[in-house]
Order: sequence, then structure tokens, then C-alpha cells
Amino acid sequence: VLTVFEKDGLKVTFTLSKPPGSPLGVLVSTVNATPVPLQNYVFQAAVPKAFQLQLQPQSSATVPPLGGGAVTQQITVLNPTQQPLRLRLKISFVANGAPVTYTTEVSNVPPQFF
Repeated sequence: VLTVFEKDGLKVTFTLSKPPGSPLGVLVSTVNATPVPLQNYVFQAAVPKAFQLQLQPQSSATVPPLGGGAVTQQITVLNPTQQPLRLRLKISFVANGAPVTYTTEVSNVPPQFF
């Protein structure tokens, strides 16, 4: 499990799987440690042109408070040139009526998943 974002009570992790000859599978899990639910939650990812990315629908648009459950989403990444993987992430939600957006980049994916 790779922690890709952690700030202000929000934690996003990747669980990676890559069977031989198959694309990289990423299970994205988002947990909220704050006392308020995060509404209208959207997780977006982008990769450089050398990669192909498929995002499946997320399990919910609300991240429950106090770690009361995770919102999950499955991503599939094709990496035909076996380059080190880089992803740009955009995470947005509404907390206490205020919109919040975070952006970050992930480049610490272990080489066995290329």
C-alpha cells in the first residue's frame, strides 16, 4: 500500500497489482479522519502521453467522517514503454459548505510495477 496524499485529515492510498503480462491495477482508497463528511468527492488522475489510463467509477461521492469507511476507485494503467510511472492527481470535495481542491503528483511507484 502506497500513501499518495495525506493532508488535513484526508488520506489517499494506492494498492498496486501487476500480474505478468497484464496492465497495472490500482485500487484507490480515500479515508476522511475529520469530524465532517466530505461531499461531492471527485478523484481525478492523469498520466503522460506514453501511458494509457482507465478510471472506473468511484464507490461513493461522500467520504464518511472519522474514518467511517473508504471511498474506492479502480484504475488501470497501460505502460507499453515500461517507463517510470508518474500520475498527476486532482482531489476535490465540499467540506462544511466550502469547496476544496488539492493537486499532487505521484512518482514514487516501485519499479516492479512498471
